[in-house]
Amino acid sequence: MWMHCTTYMLNARFIGHCTAHLSTRSLACSLLLASLLLSACSAPVRAVTDYVQFKRGGSQANVAKTPLTPGFDYLLITVNRKSFLMARGGTESSPDGAIDIWYSGSREVMRLQNGRIIGSSGTPVEWTDVSLSAQPDWQQIHGPIDIQRRRDVSPGYHFGLRDVLMVQPIAAPSSSAFYGRLPADLHWFSETSSGPYPLPTSKYAVRFDGSRNEVIYGEQCLSESLCFSWQRWPNRT
Repeated sequence: MWMHCTTYMLNARFIGHCTAHLSTRSLACSLLLASLLLSACSAPVRAVTDYVQFKRGGSQANVAKTPLTPGFDYLLITVNRKSFLMARGGTESSPDGAIDIWYSGSREVMRLQNGRIIGSSGTPVEWTDVSLSAQPDWQQIHGPIDIQRRRDVSPGYHFGLRDVLMVQPIAAPSSSAFYGRLPADLHWFSETSSGPYPLPTSKYAVRFDGSRNEVIYGEQCLSESLCFSWQRWPNRT
């Protein structure tokens, strides 16, 4: 049996990986990495400790009243009408766009790139590895464009699940899970999944600020039955 350990430091300057047989050496490795993980995640986790369990999540209105720790960016997550906060604990650079790493109070971790999920852990369905073909700039999407996606999913050790994402501009939907006043300057997109392992359609709301794009709202699914919405918090109008 093999063990794989991964740790993320807050500023993402260090990523440690260790793969070893279960032995005295691997036990020492796992203890060291567990210690590093707890230390690395402690600051963003402390920023959301008022809602430390997903099952205890409250309504959007109640969670929106949570005092925020200065110096952190937040996401308001809503799943099955329950909401909680995630705090950004680090950002990794990538040729395809910065990767933001978000932590919940119960140590769930989600990785977003251009608003798309490229990894999750501690969630009921985990995406342990995700690869995407070239992602178009949001401002360059004027019609349907395809993105190839491959993902590894747990539980069940499902490797190499492939689908095609067709992203295209859409009119602002008549309803959404967005909490608060919806900004009028948003550009909306849908992302339809097809292929052997499709998922429900995703939606994104993007703000264009010159050449800079900011995805401020998304509706996405980790599986056919686990879907959620997220938005930048607090709202900036």
